Amino acid sequence: MRAALLALPALLLAAPATLAHENHMHSSHPLVDARMGGMTMMVATMAQVSRAAEGEGSIARAAFPASGLALFARSLPALFAAETADAAETRALPAIWADAAGFAAQTAEFAAATAALEAAARADDREAFTAALARTKNACQACHTTYRAES
Repeated sequence: MRAALLALPALLLAAPATLAHENHMHSSHPLVDARMGGMTMMVATMAQVSRAAEGEGSIARAAFPASGLALFARSLPALFAAETADAAETRALPAIWADAAGFAAQTAEFAAATAALEAAARADDREAFTAALARTKNACQACHTTYRAES
């Protein structure tokens, strides 16, 4: 019970970021559900690591959420399998599949950025962590600008 009460403030702090992203319906394909769910959780995780970068003290506390981001980043190519190209419940643009090399380069950059974020957190290197966080955010934005439809 005490652990649940201690976790409540963290959940409440993450809720606005999660709610600001979007509400998802179930899709007709489990890979689409997995990527939409992962993207939604990534918003809350990015808020958490951003707060760590803005705070004082050891940045190493962000190693666990950063490792989750890096793991999800490595899975992205599989979540955009060709069989999901025609799913109606997604904002993924056809350019993902038409420009497979460009999309692969974008996901590779995101994976490299999140790997650097995790490494900097594990090393407790605030300067490298801040730079890797900016790189990660830029990778998100660049990919969404090219490969995601506006809502």
